[in-house]
Amino acid sequence: MNIKKKILFLLAVCIMCFMGVNAFADGLVVKETGVITSDNQVFKVKAPTKENGAYYYAYTPKENGVYQFSLTVDDDRYELSPALVTPAGDLKTFSVSEKGVATVKYTLRAGEKIYLGLIIRPSKEQEREVNVKLTVSRLESKAQIKILDNNYNGTEVLKDNVKGLSWDKKTSTLTINNYTGNLSNDLVIYTSEKESVNEVVFVDVKGTNTLKFTSGGILSDNNNIELEFIGDGELNFVYDKVNANGTAIWAEKVMIDGPSINIVGAFSNRCIYVGSFLMKSGTIYVDTYPYGKEEGYSAYTCIEAWSTITMENGTVIVKMEAPYDKTTIYGNNVLYAQNKVDILNGTIIITGSDKVLEGRGKIACANGEVNISKNVKIYRGSAIDISKFKLEVIDKKLEYDGKEKKARVNVEGLKIGRDIKVEYKNNIKPGKAEVIVTGIGNFKGTLKGYFEITPPVANGAAVGTVINDGQYKYKVTKAGSKNGVLIGKVSVVGLKKKSIKKIVIAKTVVIDGVTYNVVSIGKNAFKKNTKITSAKIGKNVVKIGTGAFSMCKNLKLVKTYSKKLKSIGYKAFFRCTKLKKVYVRSVKLKKVSKKAFAGTKYTLVVKVPKKMKKTYVKVFMGTGFTGLVK
Repeated sequence: MNIKKKILFLLAVCIMCFMGVNAFADGLVVKETGVITSDNQVFKVKAPTKENGAYYYAYTPKENGVYQFSLTVDDDRYELSPALVTPAGDLKTFSVSEKGVATVKYTLRAGEKIYLGLIIRPSKEQEREVNVKLTVSRLESKAQIKILDNNYNGTEVLKDNVKGLSWDKKTSTLTINNYTGNLSNDLVIYTSEKESVNEVVFVDVKGTNTLKFTSGGILSDNNNIELEFIGDGELNFVYDKVNANGTAIWAEKVMIDGPSINIVGAFSNRCIYVGSFLMKSGTIYVDTYPYGKEEGYSAYTCIEAWSTITMENGTVIVKMEAPYDKTTIYGNNVLYAQNKVDILNGTIIITGSDKVLEGRGKIACANGEVNISKNVKIYRGSAIDISKFKLEVIDKKLEYDGKEKKARVNVEGLKIGRDIKVEYKNNIKPGKAEVIVTGIGNFKGTLKGYFEITPPVANGAAVGTVINDGQYKYKVTKAGSKNGVLIGKVSVVGLKKKSIKKIVIAKTVVIDGVTYNVVSIGKNAFKKNTKITSAKIGKNVVKIGTGAFSMCKNLKLVKTYSKKLKSIGYKAFFRCTKLKKVYVRSVKLKKVSKKAFAGTKYTLVVKVPKKMKKTYVKVFMGTGFTGLVK
């Protein structure tokens, strides 16, 4: 046993002894002592005299990146052995202090809790309380990213601004965002540091990405750099089906948590080749067939680990083909590890031609066990019936917007257009919509699901709220929606810009992304405004309210463009002594209230539709109007 393994073993034993419990099969039992709440903190702990003291402090990082935890004991007679431990008890890294000072560092993922475990070794002195000072700091990743050519010269992602690829040293994140590239060799993650670098590089997959290879893949060129594929995008490895002889992903440790990874090509090697492999979520799809036409040519292993394979969830789909009649296929396992295979949950689908599937497509282990939980769903065949699959309608509710709504679906990781087709019924109007999924290619059968199209939600300003467009003030009489489906209603209640002389009331206004019909002029909206000389009233106004233009002494002209105008309120144009003309286009005007035009001059002319003249003469009687209706 080497020195590192001895220390690791002793540390685990110490913790287990202190806790008085056995370890789980895969880790230690963690009992939380406290929480790290700042980057500079002091813990008071009891330094023991006989047995090791163990303490666990929870820490949740806000960003991805390399974090360093530096600790100092105020009494150097006591030695520390700090470690970073997952809630499940898996030991990530550790160190041993010298003269009461210790440092431990590791790459952490945003939002994922980690525990800083402290082992205080006993002293012959009397048991006492000591102070442990903690400083948490951020370090830049020492990893570098290059795209190699056939001569192994590299294009550095960080320096050369490769479109669709970005490398952030602070967060240890390689982002692949809608990238398409023809690569003759590997996209390599490496370090030029002389000392050992123990880091994780997050590969954040966004959008749809395609890496076209003759050979090569994404690989870590340093056994201490782990790769974690995250994000919700799609990463396609496309290999020349004649010349390909690459490995899509190669690293000491690889984790898949979220993205869809599709590998298509001809292989005489492993598609994914790692030390240890962990799948937490997402989909891996491998569509391969043998490289070459020779009789007895070695073919492919889809995922191979020289240590362990663990599948906690997600979907693995493998399509196996042999297009050449004379090809005999060897080495064609779906999952293969040297030491252990644990399939705890998820779905494994093995499909392809009947000839190839016969006796092939196995889950195997060279020196250890293959453990497959009862929760795991495994399907095999050249035409797999999806009617037994789980259909997940991701969008349970979608808001009506007058357009066709298409809820997203997930059927055990199957891909639309490759494995399934998706159709919809009754998916425009509010109510219950139907989604129909049909298998294609190596899949058959049908699944049906449902989702709800909800009525539009008024998410604009509430009824009664006074809003403005920079010129006028409006009171909301009906709330609207920002997606434009619900058109709100407002009443003009005054001026925002006091210098306006010519009033122009629009048909509609858009305020804070919401469209409103301007349907009325409110009570006393422009009362006693002596600057106003004219008013143009928009096509949606149905009411001119009480006192709207009362005592606007310089108002000379009013034009109403609305054919919907139904009423003019009490004293609406009271004492507008200079008012000469009012144009009415509406044929729906039913009410002009008392004193609406009281105090106006007999020279006032109201222009109305010709066919409504007789009717409107009567409507304007008794309103204080003494002018002429034409």
